[in-house]
Amino acid sequence: MRLQLLQGHGGSATVSGDWRTDDGRLISLRLSWGGHSLQLASIYMPNDSAAQRSLIQNSLAALAQQARPPGHRASAMIWGGDFNFVESVQQDRRTSRQGHSAERSTAAAWQQQLQQLQQLQLNLVDAYRYRHPQATTFTHFHPAGAARLDRFYISSSLLPCLAAATIGERLPSTAGALISDHRPITLALLPAHPTTIPRNPVRRLRLQFAADAALAQRFQQLVTAAAATAPTDAAAFVAWWPWLKRRAAAAARDCNQRWRAAQRQRSTPAFQQVQQLYEQYEAGDNAALAGLLHRRQQLAADVAAELADASMQQRAPPMAARR
Repeated sequence: MRLQLLQGHGGSATVSGDWRTDDGRLISLRLSWGGHSLQLASIYMPNDSAAQRSLIQNSLAALAQQARPPGHRASAMIWGGDFNFVESVQQDRRTSRQGHSAERSTAAAWQQQLQQLQQLQLNLVDAYRYRHPQATTFTHFHPAGAARLDRFYISSSLLPCLAAATIGERLPSTAGALISDHRPITLALLPAHPTTIPRNPVRRLRLQFAADAALAQRFQQLVTAAAATAPTDAAAFVAWWPWLKRRAAAAARDCNQRWRAAQRQRSTPAFQQVQQLYEQYEAGDNAALAGLLHRRQQLAADVAAELADASMQQRAPPMAARR
């Protein structure tokens, strides 16, 4: 998590402590941000039902205790991750396999844990289901079906600040998520109160376009041309310097816009095909599953190749240094 991002959207952010299990399946931290005192937790449950119940009854119970440390007010909780089970087989799973007794047993243990949290006034709510009570959407697809395994649970006290809870990739920002066999889930949370952000905050210069050799060369040419206008007088140079930084930032924005447009042009048709197959399958067309898995695998391979190429381009020496 980038504190700079949080600070830019909700004021100061402070991490006060973390906690994790030895097996790495659960890690949490306490965070103060935007007027919220939060416990953020990432959870990766095992596939085995007995192991799932053990994690729920032991590790998650201990995690809940971390949300209410002695002598401190309780933190609002945001628990997210791959739970490897669904609460409602009817609504959140579609499969050709028979028998869900083990999953229902895990779901019962989870519900019991939620009830125990309620007794401690630590109410957790499925954020996506709260925003989309009737939606049929899945995060993991396999040859026998699909399920909404990936979820965010948040304290009920955060519901007034819940801006969005979504499932799915967005281009080009989450294209890399296509490499995973799970779709990304997104939670958007508003600050608890209006924040005062500097009118002219220091902004980072994003160089996404540098993955494209032609755009990197264009940026170099634009900045070189602007730098050629530098005055020789020291006082004039100091006055001229902010102008050069603005020109460099404008050149970077121009090249980034061109890079994103090229990315969308390359990826959008294949991405749209996958999205259409998602919609067909989630609407009840089981015959679309095979095509969805095939097209998604192809798209993931294409994205992985693009990311690998971009990484190589970024590691390459600047154009002027090449011989």
